[in-house]
Amino acid sequence: MREIAPPDIAWKRKYFRYTFEDGGRVPPRVDCYGLIMAAYDIELAIKPTEWPMLTLDAITAAGGDLLEARFTTDFVPVEMGFELPFDVAVIEKVLPVDGKLKRGPWHVGLVTGPSHLLHIDMYTGVVELAFRDTPTSKAHVTCREKHVKLFRHRQMVEQAARMQAGVAA
Repeated sequence: MREIAPPDIAWKRKYFRYTFEDGGRVPPRVDCYGLIMAAYDIELAIKPTEWPMLTLDAITAAGGDLLEARFTTDFVPVEMGFELPFDVAVIEKVLPVDGKLKRGPWHVGLVTGPSHLLHIDMYTGVVELAFRDTPTSKAHVTCREKHVKLFRHRQMVEQAARMQAGVAA
């Protein structure tokens, strides 16, 4: 794994040319999780687990069950305000499930710095937004802080621990 890139704009530029494709995992046609997979591979040399069910259609059909145990085996929760570049922001939305409305994980974005993320959808392509005030997809609903959960890939946590141990030695 490479060291985490500094939070500048240079590394982000290449992703702005990507376009949305539901289930897309091969750049430049990706969905929200495909964007994360591409950035992890290119920037960090991390190969996140492929989750074919992490598509907009599949998440909607599954009632937004994005944070199932298998997903969280690769990622650990991060407290709001302690986010780092390349953390994953999981955005919740109200979805219809069995005829009822249920709030659940629906969309993911790639954290680029404090309170900002790269986000892709079918209407705008890739844009950088403040995730504590993020309009998502075609809805004009503001994404409130309480509707965002942050996660860090375990390899990033392990790298930080190794770096900390080296500093302490």
